[in-house]
Amino acid sequence: MSEFSGKCDFCDEIEIYGLDRILNSKIYVEGSEIPLNLTCLADCVPYYPYVVVASCDLDDNLTIWLTSKSWVDIEEDRYGHFDCHDSYRQKLKEEIERINKK
Repeated sequence: MSEFSGKCDFCDEIEIYGLDRILNSKIYVEGSEIPLNLTCLADCVPYYPYVVVASCDLDDNLTIWLTSKSWVDIEEDRYGHFDCHDSYRQKLKEEIERINKK
C-alpha cells in the first residue's frame, strides 16, 4: 500500500517493474487514447496516487491504465473530505519538491 493513496497505485507499479521499464512502457490515464509522456521520475511522481485500473505485460510490452484522477480525489468525491486526504496530498507535495530538487 502506497503512502500516497493508501492503495496499490502507480508508485507501487514503479517499485514492482522498476523505473526504466515504466519509462519504456505505454501508460494511459483512463479515458485518454494518448499515452503519457514519461521521461524521468519527476514526470511520474504526480501520478503516484493514481490507481492501476488494468495492466498487460505481453511479450515484454508493458501497458498500464490508470484511473482518470488520483484515488484521493476519487474518495473525496465519493465520501467527502477527511483529514487523511490532506495527509496524502501533503506527502505527494513533499515528494514532488524532493524530486525536483535533484
